[in-house]
Amino acid sequence: MINAFNFAATPHIHFGAGKRSELSRLIQHYGRRLLLVTGGASFDASALCADMYVQLQTDFEVHRVRVNGEPSPQLVDATVASLQNSAPDCVVAIGGADLVDHEAT
Repeated sequence: MINAFNFAATPHIHFGAGKRSELSRLIQHYGRRLLLVTGGASFDASALCADMYVQLQTDFEVHRVRVNGEPSPQLVDATVASLQNSAPDCVVAIGGADLVDHEAT
């Protein structure tokens, strides 16, 4: 017999050319405070991501967390503690699977 379990699916995944330009519009109804979780160097090295980051900072109050590799429990705890007084209205994760693990925690 299989033990009971819950599975939470990601509510929205937007993928493809030009989707980054739609991000502000897609998340604006959640509120003004945004937690942006990114990978380490690849996000910073991309001119497209830099442009998107500037746009997000214009449209939202952005708190950014960089995740390098598998996120540790300490990183997750520190992120939660840093947001105690200004909980985000929306969380956006841009990057690979390790990063999305952090966002889902």
